[in-house]
Amino acid sequence: MHAVVFGNVTAIIQRMYSRRSLYHTRTKDLKDFIRVHRLPKALEQRMLECFQTTWSVNNGIDVSE
Repeated sequence: MHAVVFGNVTAIIQRMYSRRSLYHTRTKDLKDFIRVHRLPKALEQRMLECFQTTWSVNNGIDVSE
């Protein structure tokens, strides 16, 4: 019984860290894109806000896949 509960908690924590890592990777990729293309600050801010909002609304799930 304890092993099942411990296994389930471990799986939940792994998924949580996996999502967090994916969020940071995609944020870094977006910031790199913005830097390489030298986008204006206003557009940079809008793109980052759009990404953060979309991530929050969809819980990190890409709805286009």
